[in-house]
Amino acid sequence: MYPQCSIANMTVDGMIAVAVNFGSDRREQLQASLELNFGMAAWLSIFLHTIGVEIYLNLTPAEGERLRRVGDADEWIVPAEDS
Repeated sequence: MYPQCSIANMTVDGMIAVAVNFGSDRREQLQASLELNFGMAAWLSIFLHTIGVEIYLNLTPAEGERLRRVGDADEWIVPAEDS
């Protein structure tokens, strides 16, 4: 346990610095190493997927046109049933 956690009622108001070590046997260090990278990985994956779709649509003009026609069609809209 970290010394900051040894308050009488075992509560801490604020953050505690934990060493980031992926190869450690301590769970809090492993968790800190995973949390450190998660946010950036999420933004990077959103960026790559967005750019990847745009590149794909630009390299395949027929597919882009087909998707525009499908998006403009009202065939996929199901009318509400009267009950």
